[in-house]
Amino acid sequence: MAESRSNTELVRGSYDAFNQGERDGEIERYWHPDLVFHELPYAPDSGTYRGYDGLLTGRGHDSGIEIDLRFFSVFELREGKLATHTGFMERDQAARAAGTGEA
Repeated sequence: MAESRSNTELVRGSYDAFNQGERDGEIERYWHPDLVFHELPYAPDSGTYRGYDGLLTGRGHDSGIEIDLRFFSVFELREGKLATHTGFMERDQAARAAGTGEA
């Protein structure tokens, strides 16, 4: 149970740091150097980003426009850091990808 909790805290910490504008520090503190980030398929910056530079380049272009969007993410961890992210628009898709079988 403790491992699961720390994984949850890792994901939440990354989102919190990103939402507070801590782009550079957030990347190295939470993400594995060989990260792969699969953005939501319908996002304006949709695509797959690799490594720190790829993630900094492809994620978080600040337009100043606020959005309200519900999405679901599946993460894989490696060496105590986030290694892979895949975004989904539907909860059941994310649950299948995570192998939980829950919807």
